[in-house]
Amino acid sequence: MVRYRVLLLLVLLACAQPEAAPARPATAPPAEPPAQVSGELLDPSPPSAAPERPPPIPVSERTPEELARVRQARSDLWREGHVRAHLDIADPAPVDGATYPAASLHRQLRGRISHLRACYERALRDDSAIEGTMEIEISVPPEGAADSMRVVSDQLDSEGLVSCVTERLTGISWPDPPAAVQVFRVRLTFQPDVPEGYR
Repeated sequence: MVRYRVLLLLVLLACAQPEAAPARPATAPPAEPPAQVSGELLDPSPPSAAPERPPPIPVSERTPEELARVRQARSDLWREGHVRAHLDIADPAPVDGATYPAASLHRQLRGRISHLRACYERALRDDSAIEGTMEIEISVPPEGAADSMRVVSDQLDSEGLVSCVTERLTGISWPDPPAAVQVFRVRLTFQPDVPEGYR
């Protein structure tokens, strides 16, 4: 009789244990959402380079027929709209071992770019075909203000543009002036901002 009671107790205990839960299948971690900045998705691909601007074509390198075509086309383009121009200021090149920081000089010149662009846009209204490079030589004196600037080469052949550029760049105050006069050459590239068919 005792044996039957022990067996019955063992059966009851075995029935009372909970069944083991089935193993869950392994799942991959959720993918991270794309990074956002100010609510906009970031493009993971590298930024594409800006299209390279074709070199300017000076008036002296065009035939009379080309000049007539370009002047007429641009005059029609700008008849009702604003004359738009592009200006690039190259990195200053030291002359005779100048050691003044070229980056500081370039930054100061960039600060005048809107004035220089206005000079060129004014010149384009007189002759819509002019474009090219102008190389200038700037002296940075110990006094800290540019009192000497001269044009050493010019493809644009515009006295009005040369005069305007010289006026806008003379008198720039340079930070941390050098102990002695420092001379740099800078190339300015002037081009009208026009569609390909008007070049």
